[in-house]
Amino acid sequence: MSKKLIIFFTLIALILAQACTSSSMNTLPPANVEIWVRNDADELARSSTDIIRAEVLDSREKKINTILGNPNLGCTANRFVKSHTVYRLRVIEMFKGNSEVGDTVEIMIEKKGSSNNQLSLFSGNDLVFFLRNFGSGPMALEGGSQGVFRTPLSIADKDLAESIKDAFHADPANSDISLTRLDSFSKIELTIGILMRISEESE
Repeated sequence: MSKKLIIFFTLIALILAQACTSSSMNTLPPANVEIWVRNDADELARSSTDIIRAEVLDSREKKINTILGNPNLGCTANRFVKSHTVYRLRVIEMFKGNSEVGDTVEIMIEKKGSSNNQLSLFSGNDLVFFLRNFGSGPMALEGGSQGVFRTPLSIADKDLAESIKDAFHADPANSDISLTRLDSFSKIELTIGILMRISEESE
């Protein structure tokens, strides 16, 4: 076989392999959007469709059938099941997107193999979420675990905690208060002031 034919058939094999990989199909959108690491809150906000402050109401487990490979392209179809946790949230404040205060929304987080790497939320948690809305089904965390922050309601100053209980923007003096990252590896800094500015720019 000539060298040109060998190169030709090698290229065909590579193209088919790429097609198999890129045609992987999920029955639902990805549970964590974490293809790129976000550098700061503004970058995280730009790539999010929805930014909300919400209370975690409850959760349920959901298993999703996933197919890797496309038989129509001659690829082997490997089916396996991924476990996810779907959380139901009550919206307290809306900073970007179409949700309204009081709405109930759902987000989905893929369960990792190791519990040490698993992001777990609990009923009653008051959190800020940067989300990606796919139009149907539960929303996903934008940037994976970078996209969720704990609100500072546990601060020692009870008067200050009360002033932000229902709305961060109730008092401009609270703008320097920081929100806590749930992702210990994230470097993103988020304050109430930054969140308020993001909200104004998203209007």
